[in-house]
Amino acid sequence: MLTTPRSIFFIGAGFISRFSHAAALARLADGESCLISVADPSPAALEEFRKVVPRAETFADYQTMLTSRAATPDDFVVVAAPPFLHLAMVKEAFASGRHVLCEKPLGISRDEGREMLAAAKKAGKLLGCCSTRIANSGVTGAVRDLIASGQLGEIYHATMVIRQTRCRTGIEYQPGSRFFIDKSKNGGGPVSDWGPYELTTMLDALNPDQIEVVQAWTSRPETAIDPTDCVFDVESHAGATLRFFSQNNRPVVVDYERAFCTHGDESPAAPMTYQIEGTKGAVKWEWITDGQGHLWHSYDRAGQRVTEEIEVPKADDEHMHSKPMVYFDRAVRGEESPAYVNEDALFSFELIRAIYECAETGQIQLLKR
Repeated sequence: MLTTPRSIFFIGAGFISRFSHAAALARLADGESCLISVADPSPAALEEFRKVVPRAETFADYQTMLTSRAATPDDFVVVAAPPFLHLAMVKEAFASGRHVLCEKPLGISRDEGREMLAAAKKAGKLLGCCSTRIANSGVTGAVRDLIASGQLGEIYHATMVIRQTRCRTGIEYQPGSRFFIDKSKNGGGPVSDWGPYELTTMLDALNPDQIEVVQAWTSRPETAIDPTDCVFDVESHAGATLRFFSQNNRPVVVDYERAFCTHGDESPAAPMTYQIEGTKGAVKWEWITDGQGHLWHSYDRAGQRVTEEIEVPKADDEHMHSKPMVYFDRAVRGEESPAYVNEDALFSFELIRAIYECAETGQIQLLKR
Protein backbone atom coordinates (compact mmCIF):
# COMPACT_ATOMS: atom_id res chain seq x y z
CA MET A 1 0.00 0.00 0.00
CA LEU A 2 1.31 3.42 -0.94
CA THR A 3 1.83 5.86 1.92
CA THR A 4 2.24 9.61 1.77
CA PRO A 5 5.78 10.70 2.73
CA ARG A 6 5.84 12.92 5.74
CA SER A 7 6.96 16.54 5.52
CA ILE A 8 9.52 18.61 7.37
CA PHE A 9 9.08 22.36 7.07
CA PHE A 10 11.76 24.95 7.76
CA ILE A 11 10.80 28.49 8.71
CA GLY A 12 13.98 30.45 8.06
CA ALA A 13 16.74 29.52 5.60
CA GLY A 14 19.62 31.23 7.38
CA PHE A 15 22.93 29.85 8.58
CA ILE A 16 21.67 27.79 11.52
CA SER A 17 18.87 26.28 9.43
CA ARG A 18 21.31 25.21 6.71
CA PHE A 19 24.35 24.29 8.77
CA SER A 20 22.61 22.56 11.66
CA HIS A 21 19.14 21.37 10.73
CA ALA A 22 19.22 20.76 6.97
CA ALA A 23 22.56 19.02 7.25
CA ALA A 24 21.09 16.73 9.93
CA LEU A 25 18.42 15.37 7.59
CA ALA A 26 20.85 12.66 6.51
CA ARG A 27 20.77 11.36 10.12
CA LEU A 28 17.01 10.64 9.95
CA ALA A 29 15.74 7.25 8.79
CA ASP A 30 13.62 8.86 6.06
CA GLY A 31 15.80 11.91 5.58
CA GLU A 32 16.28 11.23 1.88
CA SER A 33 12.63 10.52 1.13
CA CYS A 34 10.59 12.95 3.25
CA LEU A 35 9.22 16.08 1.64
CA ILE A 36 11.18 19.23 2.47
CA SER A 37 9.86 22.77 2.30
CA VAL A 38 11.54 26.00 3.39
CA ALA A 39 10.23 29.54 3.74
CA ASP A 40 12.24 32.75 3.91
CA PRO A 41 11.64 36.26 2.53
CA SER A 42 15.25 36.33 1.27
CA PRO A 43 15.74 34.77 -2.20
CA ALA A 44 19.48 34.57 -1.52
CA ALA A 45 18.93 32.59 1.68
CA LEU A 46 16.57 30.20 -0.13
CA GLU A 47 19.16 29.68 -2.84
CA GLU A 48 21.81 28.84 -0.24
CA PHE A 49 19.41 26.40 1.46
CA ARG A 50 18.80 24.56 -1.80
CA LYS A 51 22.53 24.05 -2.17
CA VAL A 52 22.25 21.87 0.96
CA VAL A 53 18.85 20.31 0.09
CA PRO A 54 18.36 20.58 -3.70
CA ARG A 55 14.89 18.98 -3.60
CA ALA A 56 13.50 21.52 -1.13
CA GLU A 57 10.39 23.40 -2.23
CA THR A 58 10.83 27.10 -1.48
CA PHE A 59 8.36 29.74 -0.33
CA ALA A 60 8.62 33.45 0.32
CA ASP A 61 6.32 33.28 3.35
CA TYR A 62 5.75 30.54 5.89
CA GLN A 63 1.95 30.79 6.03
CA THR A 64 1.71 29.77 2.38
CA MET A 65 4.17 26.95 3.01
CA LEU A 66 2.22 25.56 5.97
CA THR A 67 -0.96 25.37 3.90
CA SER A 68 0.73 23.91 0.81
CA ARG A 69 -0.09 20.31 1.78
CA ALA A 70 -2.12 18.41 4.34
CA ALA A 71 -0.43 17.38 7.59
CA THR A 72 0.58 13.79 8.29
CA PRO A 73 1.02 12.49 11.87
CA ASP A 74 4.83 12.75 12.07
CA ASP A 75 5.28 16.04 10.22
CA PHE A 76 7.19 18.72 12.07
CA VAL A 77 8.18 22.32 11.60
CA VAL A 78 11.61 23.74 12.42
CA VAL A 79 11.41 27.39 13.48
CA ALA A 80 14.82 28.96 12.82
CA ALA A 81 14.06 32.67 12.76
CA PRO A 82 15.13 35.40 15.24
CA PRO A 83 13.57 34.85 18.70
CA PHE A 84 11.13 37.78 18.60
CA LEU A 85 9.38 36.07 15.66
CA HIS A 86 9.10 32.63 17.27
CA LEU A 87 5.77 32.95 19.08
CA ALA A 88 3.58 33.67 16.04
CA MET A 89 5.41 31.10 13.92
CA VAL A 90 5.20 28.37 16.55
CA LYS A 91 1.50 28.95 17.16
CA GLU A 92 0.68 28.89 13.43
CA ALA A 93 2.77 25.74 12.99
CA PHE A 94 0.79 24.00 15.74
CA ALA A 95 -2.46 25.26 14.22
CA SER A 96 -1.44 23.54 10.96
CA GLY A 97 -1.45 20.20 12.82
CA ARG A 98 2.29 19.63 13.13
CA HIS A 99 4.91 19.19 15.84
CA VAL A 100 7.35 22.08 16.32
CA LEU A 101 11.08 22.18 16.97
CA CYS A 102 12.04 25.75 17.86
CA GLU A 103 15.47 27.32 17.95
CA LYS A 104 16.78 28.58 21.26
CA PRO A 105 15.76 30.67 23.07
CA LEU A 106 12.10 29.76 22.71
CA GLY A 107 11.07 33.42 22.86
CA ILE A 108 11.77 36.67 24.64
CA SER A 109 9.53 36.28 27.72
CA ARG A 110 8.20 33.60 30.05
CA ASP A 111 4.66 34.37 28.87
CA GLU A 112 5.67 33.57 25.29
CA GLY A 113 7.04 30.19 26.33
CA ARG A 114 3.84 29.40 28.20
CA GLU A 115 1.74 30.37 25.19
CA MET A 116 3.77 28.00 23.03
CA LEU A 117 3.27 25.10 25.43
CA ALA A 118 -0.45 25.83 25.62
CA ALA A 119 -0.62 25.77 21.80
CA ALA A 120 1.23 22.43 21.77
CA LYS A 121 -1.20 20.95 24.29
CA LYS A 122 -4.22 22.23 22.36
CA ALA A 123 -2.88 20.70 19.14
CA GLY A 124 -1.86 17.45 20.85
CA LYS A 125 1.66 17.89 19.46
CA LEU A 126 5.19 18.21 20.81
CA LEU A 127 7.12 21.44 21.40
CA GLY A 128 10.88 20.95 21.29
CA CYS A 129 13.76 23.35 21.84
CA CYS A 130 17.25 23.30 20.32
CA SER A 131 18.92 23.83 23.71
CA THR A 132 19.43 20.05 23.42
CA ARG A 133 22.53 20.54 21.25
CA ILE A 134 24.63 19.35 24.16
CA ALA A 135 22.11 16.92 25.64
CA ASN A 136 22.93 13.22 26.04
CA SER A 137 26.59 14.07 26.44
CA GLY A 138 28.98 11.33 27.45
CA VAL A 139 30.65 13.86 29.75
CA THR A 140 27.45 14.86 31.53
CA GLY A 141 26.45 11.21 31.82
CA ALA A 142 29.80 10.43 33.45
CA VAL A 143 29.24 13.30 35.89
CA ARG A 144 25.83 11.87 36.84
CA ASP A 145 27.38 8.43 37.31
CA LEU A 146 30.07 9.86 39.56
CA ILE A 147 27.46 11.62 41.68
CA ALA A 148 25.29 8.50 41.87
CA SER A 149 28.26 6.37 42.93
CA GLY A 150 28.62 8.42 46.12
CA GLN A 151 32.27 9.22 45.40
CA LEU A 152 31.56 12.95 45.65
CA GLY A 153 29.58 12.61 48.86
CA GLU A 154 26.80 15.11 49.46
CA ILE A 155 26.69 17.70 46.67
CA TYR A 156 26.54 21.26 47.97
CA HIS A 157 28.03 23.64 45.38
CA ALA A 158 28.46 24.00 41.61
CA THR A 159 29.98 26.62 39.36
CA MET A 160 29.69 27.52 35.69
CA VAL A 161 32.24 30.12 34.67
CA ILE A 162 32.38 30.92 30.97
CA ARG A 163 34.36 34.10 30.37
CA GLN A 164 35.38 35.29 26.91
CA THR A 165 37.02 38.68 26.51
CA ARG A 166 35.72 39.58 23.03
CA CYS A 167 33.14 37.23 21.52
CA ARG A 168 29.88 39.20 21.32
CA THR A 169 27.36 37.61 18.96
CA GLY A 170 26.38 40.33 16.50
CA ILE A 171 29.67 42.21 16.91
CA GLU A 172 32.84 40.10 16.95
CA TYR A 173 30.98 36.84 16.15
CA GLN A 174 28.42 36.77 13.31
CA PRO A 175 28.70 40.56 12.94
CA GLY A 176 26.09 40.67 10.21
CA SER A 177 23.33 39.44 12.55
CA ARG A 178 22.61 42.61 14.52
CA PHE A 179 19.37 41.29 16.01
CA PHE A 180 21.52 39.47 18.60
CA ILE A 181 22.34 42.79 20.31
CA ASP A 182 18.76 44.09 20.36
CA LYS A 183 16.93 42.97 23.52
CA SER A 184 13.52 43.34 21.87
CA LYS A 185 14.57 40.85 19.19
CA ASN A 186 16.85 38.39 21.00
CA GLY A 187 15.70 38.70 24.61
CA GLY A 188 19.20 39.46 25.88
CA GLY A 189 22.91 38.82 25.37
CA PRO A 190 25.00 35.78 26.31
CA VAL A 191 22.54 34.45 28.91
CA SER A 192 19.84 34.36 26.24
CA ASP A 193 22.11 33.28 23.41
CA TRP A 194 24.39 30.64 24.97
CA GLY A 195 22.81 30.17 28.39
CA PRO A 196 20.30 27.65 26.98
CA TYR A 197 23.19 25.25 26.36
CA GLU A 198 25.19 25.96 29.50
CA LEU A 199 22.32 25.88 31.95
CA THR A 200 20.89 22.77 30.28
CA THR A 201 24.23 21.08 30.97
CA MET A 202 23.85 21.70 34.70
CA LEU A 203 20.18 20.72 34.59
CA ASP A 204 21.22 17.43 33.01
CA ALA A 205 23.93 16.89 35.62
CA LEU A 206 21.91 17.70 38.76
CA ASN A 207 18.30 17.13 37.58
CA PRO A 208 16.55 19.60 39.93
CA ASP A 209 12.77 19.68 40.23
CA GLN A 210 12.76 23.20 41.67
CA ILE A 211 15.09 26.20 41.25
CA GLU A 212 15.44 29.53 43.01
CA VAL A 213 17.22 32.38 41.27
CA VAL A 214 18.51 34.06 44.41
CA GLN A 215 20.37 36.98 42.87
CA ALA A 216 21.48 38.05 39.39
CA TRP A 217 23.27 40.90 37.68
CA THR A 218 24.00 42.11 34.14
CA SER A 219 26.49 44.61 32.73
CA ARG A 220 27.85 45.84 29.40
CA PRO A 221 31.58 46.65 29.39
CA GLU A 222 32.40 49.37 26.85
CA THR A 223 34.74 48.97 23.88
CA ALA A 224 35.89 51.23 21.04
CA ILE A 225 33.91 49.19 18.50
CA ASP A 226 30.54 49.25 20.24
CA PRO A 227 28.01 49.82 17.42
CA THR A 228 26.26 53.18 17.31
CA ASP A 229 24.29 52.69 14.09
CA CYS A 230 21.81 50.23 15.57
CA VAL A 231 20.18 49.22 18.84
CA PHE A 232 22.71 47.75 21.27
CA ASP A 233 21.04 47.23 24.63
CA VAL A 234 21.89 43.66 25.70
CA GLU A 235 24.26 42.59 28.44
CA SER A 236 27.69 41.21 27.54
CA HIS A 237 28.62 40.09 31.07
CA ALA A 238 26.22 38.57 33.58
CA GLY A 239 26.00 36.30 36.56
CA ALA A 240 23.53 34.62 38.91
CA THR A 241 23.33 32.59 42.08
CA LEU A 242 20.88 29.72 41.85
CA ARG A 243 19.65 27.08 44.28
CA PHE A 244 18.85 23.67 42.78
CA PHE A 245 16.44 21.52 44.78
CA SER A 246 16.04 17.79 44.21
CA GLN A 247 13.81 15.50 46.23
CA ASN A 248 15.49 14.14 49.40
CA ASN A 249 18.76 15.93 48.59
CA ARG A 250 20.45 18.96 50.09
CA PRO A 251 19.93 22.16 48.03
CA VAL A 252 22.88 22.86 45.72
CA VAL A 253 24.08 26.44 45.31
CA VAL A 254 25.01 27.04 41.66
CA ASP A 255 27.09 30.09 40.73
CA TYR A 256 26.85 31.06 37.05
CA GLU A 257 28.94 33.68 35.26
CA ARG A 258 28.84 34.37 31.54
CA ALA A 259 30.91 36.95 29.63
CA PHE A 260 31.00 37.71 25.93
CA CYS A 261 33.06 40.78 26.76
CA THR A 262 35.11 41.58 29.85
CA HIS A 263 38.15 43.70 30.61
CA GLY A 264 39.15 41.04 33.11
CA ASP A 265 40.82 37.74 32.37
CA GLU A 266 39.27 34.75 30.72
CA SER A 267 38.67 31.79 33.01
CA PRO A 268 41.87 30.13 34.33
CA ALA A 269 43.24 27.32 32.13
CA ALA A 270 40.25 27.41 29.78
CA PRO A 271 37.60 30.06 29.10
CA MET A 272 34.75 27.66 29.86
CA THR A 273 34.67 25.45 32.94
CA TYR A 274 32.09 23.66 35.09
CA GLN A 275 32.61 22.19 38.54
CA ILE A 276 30.46 20.30 41.05
CA GLU A 277 31.66 19.98 44.64
CA GLY A 278 30.67 17.47 47.28
CA THR A 279 31.76 16.57 50.80
CA LYS A 280 34.00 13.74 49.53
CA GLY A 281 35.21 15.04 46.20
CA ALA A 282 34.73 17.35 43.22
CA VAL A 283 34.44 16.97 39.47
CA LYS A 284 35.40 19.53 36.83
CA TRP A 285 34.90 19.56 33.06
CA GLU A 286 35.07 21.94 30.13
CA TRP A 287 32.36 23.20 27.78
CA ILE A 288 31.00 20.31 25.73
CA THR A 289 30.63 20.21 21.94
CA ASP A 290 30.10 16.68 20.64
CA GLY A 291 29.77 15.00 24.05
CA GLN A 292 33.25 13.60 24.48
CA GLY A 293 35.98 15.10 26.60
CA HIS A 294 37.68 14.86 29.96
CA LEU A 295 36.66 14.97 33.61
CA TRP A 296 38.94 15.89 36.48
CA HIS A 297 37.90 14.04 39.64
CA SER A 298 39.55 15.44 42.78
CA TYR A 299 39.34 13.90 46.25
CA ASP A 300 41.31 13.35 49.46
CA ARG A 301 43.81 10.51 49.79
CA ALA A 302 45.60 10.17 53.10
CA GLY A 303 45.20 13.87 53.81
CA GLN A 304 46.37 15.01 50.35
CA ARG A 305 44.26 16.32 47.47
CA VAL A 306 44.68 14.16 44.38
CA THR A 307 43.18 14.60 40.92
CA GLU A 308 42.44 11.90 38.37
CA GLU A 309 41.81 12.76 34.73
CA ILE A 310 39.11 10.62 33.10
CA GLU A 311 38.68 10.43 29.33
CA VAL A 312 35.01 10.16 28.32
CA PRO A 313 33.76 8.86 24.93
CA LYS A 314 30.67 10.09 23.14
CA ALA A 315 27.33 8.69 24.23
CA ASP A 316 26.20 8.22 20.62
CA ASP A 317 27.16 9.13 17.07
CA GLU A 318 25.39 12.49 17.02
CA HIS A 319 27.19 15.82 16.78
CA MET A 320 25.88 18.84 18.66
CA HIS A 321 24.39 20.21 15.44
CA SER A 322 22.54 17.01 14.52
CA LYS A 323 21.13 16.38 18.00
CA PRO A 324 18.13 18.76 17.91
CA MET A 325 16.70 17.21 14.73
CA VAL A 326 17.59 13.60 15.52
CA TYR A 327 16.43 13.64 19.14
CA PHE A 328 13.22 15.54 18.35
CA ASP A 329 12.47 13.15 15.49
CA ARG A 330 12.75 10.22 17.93
CA ALA A 331 10.32 11.91 20.30
CA VAL A 332 7.87 12.57 17.45
CA ARG A 333 8.02 8.89 16.51
CA GLY A 334 7.29 7.90 20.11
CA GLU A 335 10.77 6.49 20.72
CA GLU A 336 12.92 7.00 23.81
CA SER A 337 14.71 10.31 23.39
CA PRO A 338 16.80 12.80 25.40
CA ALA A 339 15.03 15.67 23.62
CA TYR A 340 13.72 18.47 25.82
CA VAL A 341 10.03 18.67 24.90
CA ASN A 342 6.94 20.36 26.32
CA GLU A 343 7.31 20.99 30.09
CA ASP A 344 11.05 20.24 30.07
CA ALA A 345 11.59 22.64 27.17
CA LEU A 346 9.63 25.33 29.00
CA PHE A 347 11.43 24.73 32.32
CA SER A 348 14.89 25.28 30.81
CA PHE A 349 13.66 28.37 28.95
CA GLU A 350 12.00 29.86 32.02
CA LEU A 351 15.28 29.56 33.91
CA ILE A 352 16.87 31.89 31.35
CA ARG A 353 14.08 34.42 31.70
CA ALA A 354 14.05 34.13 35.52
CA ILE A 355 17.71 35.20 35.62
CA TYR A 356 16.84 38.37 33.71
CA GLU A 357 13.78 39.02 35.86
CA CYS A 358 15.83 38.64 39.03
CA ALA A 359 18.48 41.02 37.68
CA GLU A 360 15.82 43.59 36.74
CA THR A 361 13.69 43.40 39.89
CA GLY A 362 16.11 42.24 42.59
CA GLN A 363 13.48 39.68 43.62
CA ILE A 364 14.02 35.93 44.05
CA GLN A 365 12.46 33.93 41.22
CA LEU A 366 11.03 30.45 41.86
CA LEU A 367 10.65 27.75 39.19
CA LYS A 368 8.99 24.37 39.59
CA ARG A 369 9.05 21.48 37.17
